[in-house]
Amino acid sequence: MTPYIDRIISLFHKLEESASNDCYEALIRLEFPKGSYLVREGSVPRYIWFIQEGLARRFINKDGVEVTQHFFCAGEFVFLYENAVFVTPTAQNIQFLEDSVVYAVRWDILESMKTKYPLINQIEIVILASYVGWLEKKMNLCQHASAKKRYQYLMEMQPHLVDMVPHHYIASYLDITRETLSRIRAEYKNELQFKC
Repeated sequence: MTPYIDRIISLFHKLEESASNDCYEALIRLEFPKGSYLVREGSVPRYIWFIQEGLARRFINKDGVEVTQHFFCAGEFVFLYENAVFVTPTAQNIQFLEDSVVYAVRWDILESMKTKYPLINQIEIVILASYVGWLEKKMNLCQHASAKKRYQYLMEMQPHLVDMVPHHYIASYLDITRETLSRIRAEYKNELQFKC
């Protein structure tokens, strides 16, 4: 979401000037301990969330194996757009990897606010564009890049995750084995030392 963050912040400042009371009244502050779930598969998510503090992962169960699809860090929105819009059960799970503070707004309240404040539509479009851009890059990486290139991309875009997230989740996220991840990490460290 990084390339879009300035645009999102600018739009939020404009929204705050015109709709601050309505926005604050719509928000619900929630605290989650490490290991708890924001969403479980089979539920119908009816909220959009913003992580103020903490870290979460989104995963699916595939033949009894958890497949990590995404990580959500502080300052990011969490939403399951298709499930919220079409009111369908999700196959996703979202679990917190550390104690977290989240702000939530009900999807139906957000929809009604869009009529009153069209600026919310602009914010939604930028957030969705950011997410679609990220998704396209990840699909291209997974389909065309080597395991080493996928790890290098992670280190370029989200290097903090390597220290914050258990490595078996990182391996799942990159669609590689733990052994391959260990080998690539060792090679990457050696290359960094050689450059210094």
